[in-house]
Amino acid sequence: MKSWHTFLRTEVFPQERYGLTKTEQAIFLSKFPSQETVKTNKQVADRAIKDDELPSNPETVRKHMWTIYNERFCPKDGKEGFPGYKQKSRNKDREFLAWLKQRYLQWLETSNSDTPLQLASEANHLIQVTPAVLGKLSSHVPELPLNSLPRFDELEDQKKLVLDSTNQPVAVTGTALRVGVQGMGGIGKSVLAAMLARDEEVRYSFPDGILWVTLGQNPALTIQFIDNCNLSRR
Repeated sequence: MKSWHTFLRTEVFPQERYGLTKTEQAIFLSKFPSQETVKTNKQVADRAIKDDELPSNPETVRKHMWTIYNERFCPKDGKEGFPGYKQKSRNKDREFLAWLKQRYLQWLETSNSDTPLQLASEANHLIQVTPAVLGKLSSHVPELPLNSLPRFDELEDQKKLVLDSTNQPVAVTGTALRVGVQGMGGIGKSVLAAMLARDEEVRYSFPDGILWVTLGQNPALTIQFIDNCNLSRR
């Protein structure tokens, strides 16, 4: 039983590894909550209300991330580091996570000799940090086209509208929320909506499931309603 957070605590956070401060560790956990998820600097800062170690200003988060990339994870003194630490790329966070994920997968392969005490300690930690449930998808959610390209900026904009700062459904109070995507036919509105529905962060925020209903001239709402009801029983 191994987790992303256990990997970070044992392989990344010890002072002899990269020298991350307590604040940098807190930012790290919030910025990269899983091996597949990257939060924006604003999303990290928004969590400061719940974590005193986190700065409340997105610009301060950005400066800390610069230090993490350019000082903590730069290759030096024979120590392995992030090869792209000098790059000025809009996708630098994702490139860094992809690099770190490879270290994580290697660690999983080699760390298979846990003692009962280690397992018990890790299980206690997982209770505190692991997201509760990954929301199931309705069978109507379309598969992404094979030739579809990542749309990180547009997807992040939609996620900001759908999720609140604590990464929970914004409609929990009963207040209706509608987020629409408008544009001419064929520009990828449905593909973007499918990307949003399949996004891991979104699915964790809606553990009861993601429903997809197709409208039009003659929508088959009854059939889709039955399918969505079956989703809630799985």
